[in-house]
Amino acid sequence: MNEDYMFEDETIHEEKTDIPHYPQPEPGIGLAVASFILGIISLVFFISFINVFSAITAVVLAIIFLVNQKERQGRVFAIFGIITAVASVICLIVSLFAVSLNINHVIPLYNDFITTYGLEDEYNYIEMEDGVYHIPEELEQQ
Repeated sequence: MNEDYMFEDETIHEEKTDIPHYPQPEPGIGLAVASFILGIISLVFFISFINVFSAITAVVLAIIFLVNQKERQGRVFAIFGIITAVASVICLIVSLFAVSLNINHVIPLYNDFITTYGLEDEYNYIEMEDGVYHIPEELEQQ
């Protein structure tokens, strides 16, 4: 046979063996951006306990990024992710503390709500004796 002549299968086979080798992509700032977004989410939802999980995740992702990444690119996102996550936990603690200080004002509001809307038949009063609120026995049995 003539050497100038090639079958189609041989050309396809040659193309398959000549695969170029691309360089591996550089590590990006994905962890830092994810940390920043989770920090913002935890700051927005600070009144719920969802922020605790997203804040912990944000801090962990930021620390992983800062330990593995030696360059300056993305460090700002990671740092702000930590700041927003810590701020959301602080806001949660402050709000829970404020609610616990004002709990004595909630029960009179509850009683006023019952009398204002005429719900005495469905709901019972929470009564105060000796400066301490006591739940009526009818409510405790339910």
